[in-house]
Amino acid sequence: MIDELGTLSESADGWTLHFTRQLEQPPAAVWRALTEPELIEQWFPTTIEGELRTGAPLRFGFKGHDVEPMAGDTLEQNLNPVGRLFYAGSTMICLPTSLAQEVGAALGAQAGEKKLSEVIKSGGFKSVRRATETPFNMILEARP
Repeated sequence: MIDELGTLSESADGWTLHFTRQLEQPPAAVWRALTEPELIEQWFPTTIEGELRTGAPLRFGFKGHDVEPMAGDTLEQNLNPVGRLFYAGSTMICLPTSLAQEVGAALGAQAGEKKLSEVIKSGGFKSVRRATETPFNMILEARP
């Protein structure tokens, strides 16, 4: 299956999801941003444990707090370089993880503040507000 988001193919070893993205930076700079820990820390919202090489298993963990990727409520609001990168990562990490859980909400490749607030309130919280944000993340505050 091929669409504008990627190519999904099946082989004897399982499924492969391949993304192709055209970025403004030279390939060497993009590769360093994806593989050098001191550069990853500048833009990626989680820690990455594992060997940074093709095919290596990786584990992602938040740095002592829970943050959400900065996402708009509509697809059009997320069509920017950061949003495209988050769509790719979320499709590979967040969606499968959500579907494997009991609730299995799978909010989509990017969930905006509106949808996240609905989910948080359905869990019993009365108010949700955006406490702060960066160009890459939003931090929501939920109160009983």
